[in-house]
Amino acid sequence: EDCCQALGYPPAAKYEVDEDTGDKIGPSLAECATLLRKTRRPATDIETFVRRTLFNYLVGNADAHAKNLSLLYDGHAEVPSLAPMYDVVCTRLYPAVTDHFSMRHGGVIDPARLYRPAWQQLAVDFGVRFSLVERAARELGRMILPEARALMAAAPFTGLPPYERILAAIGDRLQRLSDDLALGIRVDTPPFLLRALGWGGMS
Repeated sequence: EDCCQALGYPPAAKYEVDEDTGDKIGPSLAECATLLRKTRRPATDIETFVRRTLFNYLVGNADAHAKNLSLLYDGHAEVPSLAPMYDVVCTRLYPAVTDHFSMRHGGVIDPARLYRPAWQQLAVDFGVRFSLVERAARELGRMILPEARALMAAAPFTGLPPYERILAAIGDRLQRLSDDLALGIRVDTPPFLLRALGWGGMS
């Protein structure tokens, strides 16, 4: 059951904000976090949700909407658990796709305007201490580039240009996050430059 269904929103309202009007039309991260407080393992699922939110930010996935977050019912269990992560895309590679978040992060829809106060507000929205967000950001930040490089060095990704572009996109976001939250992580990836042709112009 995805979060649109669980929160009583229609499928067309999977994005929190209407891009044209700026009106709230769909679920917020805070509403989704409220749902996760009713799962079998609420503390674990909330912490996982924090990490997923950070991960989606770092990999440049602006399409992490409410239908891409689900609850999983095991057999006849009435109390669900958080479903595995799915449908993760580096949307930053596509110039025609908006860079705005599907759900506001601490009141911020534009990732270019996401600074420490918004991350602090996000912790409030999730009902967790900001230190948990900082710790998750530091742990994920130290792992994400080495893990991404290991994946890209193996088949079927070996040597393909698009994956180097994803690495640059991750590095760009990671350096911003590290600087803003004082994580002490130094990034050595090349700068991320959005090409007009998007994915098709990466060969």
